[in-house]
Amino acid sequence: MNIIPAIIPDSLAHLQESLARVGFTKRVQIDVVDGEFVNHISWPYEPAGNIADVADLISEHDVEVDLMVNDSVRAAGFWLEAGAKALVFHIEGVPNMDDVFVLREKKPFQLGISLNNDTPLEVIHSYLDKVDFVQVMGIVEIGSQGQPFDSRALERVAMLRSLYPGLILSVDGAVSEENILELKNAGADHFVV
Repeated sequence: MNIIPAIIPDSLAHLQESLARVGFTKRVQIDVVDGEFVNHISWPYEPAGNIADVADLISEHDVEVDLMVNDSVRAAGFWLEAGAKALVFHIEGVPNMDDVFVLREKKPFQLGISLNNDTPLEVIHSYLDKVDFVQVMGIVEIGSQGQPFDSRALERVAMLRSLYPGLILSVDGAVSEENILELKNAGADHFVV
């Protein structure tokens, strides 16, 4: 069972403080939201910041960045230059997945794909042989923390596990002591909290 702390930074200083608190683990997820793809907004979009400034901060972690932004391929390039090891792309925000695969050929990274619980799983089936993991959302409204658990995540994890036994499945959002064992039993491997 791999538990991954998630940080939605409200400033560069907040990100630095949060990373200092999660020194007990190597893998950390940084959630970035631009206020356009979802209603919420985080650093480096507000306040405006330079992603390059995180290079030294994230060098001690295996950082995965959850890109809840409109121009995720462009943003991905900046995060890769700063040292991100993994990127999560939300299928609803990527007009052409081929652009993601081209980016990965230029600069290798662990590729995760995510989709909202209202989006049919069939939308991602043709990409699953090209990704490293799927992130199932445990919440309805993505981009902010503190949302209630969406029980559809259990069914989606179980369905993906039955169809793709070797695929790494991550659950992001509302993972708690009350549901983590149930999610694990459904087939989840990683738990973003």
